[in-house]
Amino acid sequence: MNEGAYAASVPIIMVDTGDVNGARHSAADASPDEDQVNYLRLRGISKDEVTDLIIHEIVSQFMDSLPSEFVHDADIVKTLVMDKLLRQ
Repeated sequence: MNEGAYAASVPIIMVDTGDVNGARHSAADASPDEDQVNYLRLRGISKDEVTDLIIHEIVSQFMDSLPSEFVHDADIVKTLVMDKLLRQ
């Protein structure tokens, strides 16, 4: 890249069918639902553990949505993420 170069990101959702119910940009998951966080915190789960649970859920949802030919690789990634979360 040179001095005058720049990059621009334009988030879009491309859907092949007319059925777009539930389609959303990943930025919609950027901040956790305060009610859910409070629910977990009131049950004695620390703020860090709540964050770990949210990360695990987002990763799991994404991995579960992958085509079946990626199941083995998805399981490896899930294991790596869980190992990383548990070591903190």
